[in-house]
Amino acid sequence: KERCASAQGVLVGRAMAVGNLRRLARQFGVSLEPVVGVLVLVGLGFWLMSGPSVPETHQLNRQAAAADPPKNDVPVHAHHEEPATERVGHKQPIARHVDEPAAVVTTAVAAASDGTTATFYTDGDCKGTSVTVKADEMNMDCGMDEGNRCLDLCSTQVTIAGQPLKDIKSIKVHGSRVLDLYQECNRHSYWASVFELDGCVNIYSWPGTRGVGFTKESPLAVSTETHRPAKPVKYRCVYSAESSVYFGYQTQASKYSFDRSGQDPDSAWTRLITSRENDDLASTFPTFSAKRHPYSRRYGPINKADVLTKWFASVDAPQDEVIVVVDPDNWYTSSISKWVDKVHKGQAVAQAAFYAGATVQVTKLWQEFCKVNCDFKLDMAAVPYLMHRDDWRVVAPLWKMYSIMIKEKMESNPGFERRYPSLQVGWCAEMYGYVFASAHAGIPHIIEPLLQLRDVGPRLGPEQTKTVPFIHMGRIWFPKSYGCKDWCHTSGHEFDGYGMQVWCKCNSTASDVIPWPPAPGMDWVSARTLEYLHDSREKYGPIPPSKYRPDAYHGSYP
Repeated sequence: KERCASAQGVLVGRAMAVGNLRRLARQFGVSLEPVVGVLVLVGLGFWLMSGPSVPETHQLNRQAAAADPPKNDVPVHAHHEEPATERVGHKQPIARHVDEPAAVVTTAVAAASDGTTATFYTDGDCKGTSVTVKADEMNMDCGMDEGNRCLDLCSTQVTIAGQPLKDIKSIKVHGSRVLDLYQECNRHSYWASVFELDGCVNIYSWPGTRGVGFTKESPLAVSTETHRPAKPVKYRCVYSAESSVYFGYQTQASKYSFDRSGQDPDSAWTRLITSRENDDLASTFPTFSAKRHPYSRRYGPINKADVLTKWFASVDAPQDEVIVVVDPDNWYTSSISKWVDKVHKGQAVAQAAFYAGATVQVTKLWQEFCKVNCDFKLDMAAVPYLMHRDDWRVVAPLWKMYSIMIKEKMESNPGFERRYPSLQVGWCAEMYGYVFASAHAGIPHIIEPLLQLRDVGPRLGPEQTKTVPFIHMGRIWFPKSYGCKDWCHTSGHEFDGYGMQVWCKCNSTASDVIPWPPAPGMDWVSARTLEYLHDSREKYGPIPPSKYRPDAYHGSYP
């Protein structure tokens, strides 16, 4: 009796939802009459068998300026569609989901009217009641002059299952055009975009979404890459960044170090930025840009896998044999050609990660997320990642998928991270996402112990130091015998063993306050960091104020 009473209440709610769907469908010219009767009957049968659902609780009205994203507005049972790509180096076929999107890393094709749709869901993971809207039928009257077809979600009159459309919990796009998301009504304050290759995207109360609009064409069908090599090269070195003051000086120093480090003439350097358009630095520095994934504002490192996936899916997709992925604070000190020569299709090269001694724990973590290849021997890899372009085409979307899976599980299950206290899963989720994606794709790595020297790592002898092709910069120290002169820092005393701190990328002054000239007797990593900072600024000049670099040190252009 309780089951039937509950089912009766749910059926009434579903009938109201159907009414709301009818009203919304009329607004967009969609006919639901052929399926309404079936929905009612199926709804009754389903709820008699399964019982009532427990509504999900979501916090509202969070401040966008919060230091950390909220923890309790994540779908409890996260479902992630596996990108439809072929796995390399393993004969076992990929297990695919029924609702898996079409191949996500094939080059995009522009289409002015291709039937692109967006489906909005009342629940996370693209579940619950939904309504599908066609791009070509969206209302145009959104108070903006850009001409994109858009929808104002602020109205409480348009609902799904009694919930305002502005409170949708997930979105899925089908088609080549892209759904842009806005934080304010009438399409003001763009903040992210949903692509078909993203599959199901969960939407949170922070950042908030109050307006959406379809692009007129696929952004991936329009070239954004500047200074593209005239022909494919042996290896292309890339890194992911945003347009900000923090990343501005790192762009200068990264390119300068690449040019000065004796790289093979048959190589190139490219910056991959997460941005709705190229910034002003793109005219000087080779750049590809792609719009950001909605999860990027909750976890910035997801940009690395996301922009790489979009690069391979775009008309600018690289044809270079080997792609080397580094971080913006990995600066070059010598040629990497001999490590590039170890890469071939089905075999990659990478630096040993800080968790190389925690294989048991990382493997246990893998078992919580693995979809296929669960018995694959994990490689404890960290940047730089050197991989054949065909393997990257497979690994990149899996990298993004696993990274988001890890982060969303952390948000929905506070005890999850505490089970792995030594792995720093919170910030390093994308590192484990890469390891898991490579295992999923069946790509083994040659793990090298010394591809980079860290600013806070052990110091090596002069001869061994010369063999390491990267530094990981972060801080600069002057010898204690010399003193810090006019550059003394009041923080960083936990690293006093390295000397007296005179510069740190953690400081908002790092772009412009450069402690020059160098002190005699500096350690090698500090000396190279300071050399590249100073000499790159001498070559390229001060980074000018720009709309692409908001006043805040880490503030980024959307």
